[in-house]
Amino acid sequence: MRKNFVVVAAIGASLIASGTIPKHSSTYYEAIKPEVQEATRKGALAKVIYRIVDDEGTPITNTLVYGTWRNDFPRKTWNETFTTDKNGEFVAEDKVGGAFGFYVKKDGYYMSSTGQNFHWRPGVSPVVKDGKWQPYGEHKTLVVKRKKNPIQMSYVHTLLMDVPTTNVWLGVDLESFQWTLPYGNGKHSDVLLRFNYEMHDKYAEQWATMDVSFTNNPCAGFYLRKKDLDSQFKSTYHAETNVVFSQMDTYRMVFPGKYQYALGKEDYMVFRTRTIVDDKGNLISAHYGKIYGPWKFGVGINVSDIYFNPTPNDTNLESK
Repeated sequence: MRKNFVVVAAIGASLIASGTIPKHSSTYYEAIKPEVQEATRKGALAKVIYRIVDDEGTPITNTLVYGTWRNDFPRKTWNETFTTDKNGEFVAEDKVGGAFGFYVKKDGYYMSSTGQNFHWRPGVSPVVKDGKWQPYGEHKTLVVKRKKNPIQMSYVHTLLMDVPTTNVWLGVDLESFQWTLPYGNGKHSDVLLRFNYEMHDKYAEQWATMDVSFTNNPCAGFYLRKKDLDSQFKSTYHAETNVVFSQMDTYRMVFPGKYQYALGKEDYMVFRTRTIVDDKGNLISAHYGKIYGPWKFGVGINVSDIYFNPTPNDTNLESK
């Protein structure tokens, strides 16, 4: 079962007043414009208009939206509740120096959240005109996904594993995420991992590699996608079957450092394994699942949120 969690609006702290904006930054001179500094410290009018729709584009009407405004100077937050109209829209407007975030929680839907930062942050120069954050009154859309057909999937959450040996292909059972024999109790080699390390001395450059291979099962493989970061349900509903499944990849880590990402925080992997083919090599059976990033390796493996669909040929990725 997936754990419920509380959405907290991600709001970055302003760096202007503390003097920590690097002077070599391309946005430095834009960031210290007087109107931007004043708006960050004293607040400026902000207005955003969001349309809330489901995954088929249908407006979600008469639904509560829970918003939070934030100032950084002084640090202050305040909440405001909105209700979507007949077009699924709501309007948020206030004087603010930091940011606005909100979430939507409705029966039969996955909780979704998003928001806007108004102050300076790395790589972004805000614009203030006539005491208003720009663009003022911008229309945006948030998609709130429906709960369609959640199923019971095998699930492993945040697993740290030691690497038992190097320069050898190691089988991993993706249903339990355990090493297979002779290093663990996994029953199926759903994917093969191989690790290599080269460490000259504690002062020289050191590196490690992790090879990922699905070549031990015919027609098995994986593909990568970006998470839906606004939604509690961050993947697609079903694994795609008409895409090219990669069978192998290599990731490299240069030390010093403890871990490197094989799968980024904003990414997820869809895999196909335990495949069966006919005498002509045509796929007739397979299992599907997904791994949410981050997937890190280095001194060991650190993997988070692994889902395995136990039903053969079921591409459903929606877990209860």
